[in-house]
Amino acid sequence: VAVSGVYAVVGASAMLCGFKQMAAAVVLIVVQCVNDFNMTPVVMLSVSVALAVNRAINERGHDEEQIERKGLPYLENEVPPGLDVCTASDLLDDLPA
Repeated sequence: VAVSGVYAVVGASAMLCGFKQMAAAVVLIVVQCVNDFNMTPVVMLSVSVALAVNRAINERGHDEEQIERKGLPYLENEVPPGLDVCTASDLLDDLPA
């Protein structure tokens, strides 16, 4: 049995990880906020379980899923196949004279 604040921190970190699908960032942010590095293993465990469950259920994070359902335009994580051979200078417009 632990102090009730520990359960709140572990639950909040698991929820945040499940919502955003960011494991390392959530652990760092939560452990820094509570200023107790002894909680790192417990937070890591809860974040790992939440991330595994979320990835088994959802392909993307909650916010990306909502964007997809509403049909809003956004950039994917991967580069489109046609841009693999391009460089940044190929995509620039010519300067007007």
